[in-house]
Amino acid sequence: MFHYLLCYYHLTIRSSQNAPFIFVTNDGGTPEQIKADILSKELDIEAQGDFVFASHTPFKQLGETYQHDRVLFVGKKREYTSAIAESCGFKNYVLLEDFAAQHPLLCPWNKYDTAPVHDDQRIKAIFMTHEPVDWAEGLQVLCDILLSAGHLDTQQYRDSWRHHSQIPIYIANPDFTYSAQVYLHDMYVFWT
Repeated sequence: MFHYLLCYYHLTIRSSQNAPFIFVTNDGGTPEQIKADILSKELDIEAQGDFVFASHTPFKQLGETYQHDRVLFVGKKREYTSAIAESCGFKNYVLLEDFAAQHPLLCPWNKYDTAPVHDDQRIKAIFMTHEPVDWAEGLQVLCDILLSAGHLDTQQYRDSWRHHSQIPIYIANPDFTYSAQVYLHDMYVFWT
């Protein structure tokens, strides 16, 4: 509580003096402008989305590289995940839940409202803004995409990982999920 009050005190002084400041957060599942609105309300200051840096903000640098490539986005709230993908400049992205619905045999225990769609575009990269709501579905889809080198609809599905380079996974916040009763150091995952 003390840290919150100290932060609030300094922010009110800085904002009254029109001194610039930025917010840096490890929250990767909320778009910057929405996070700025939350901070503005909680701290009673004027925060702008351009001055909020979340753990997914560096994905904007990759938006140009993968702008027209098919990429998979993983997140908790679909509207937030879509907003993040679009704000980073990705034009041809698919959300994890939609990809799973397009390939219902990946997760036969889930029932999807949409009919399967034949999509032969290869997934070129995976971007995780937040952990998925359904870890069983998420892990199954991610493993199948990785094993197939991002191209599930090929006849050579099982061996395609040997013929293609491994697709990259970009994880916004390596703290996969919340802490539990057992204290462990943060888990860091590096994919190349």
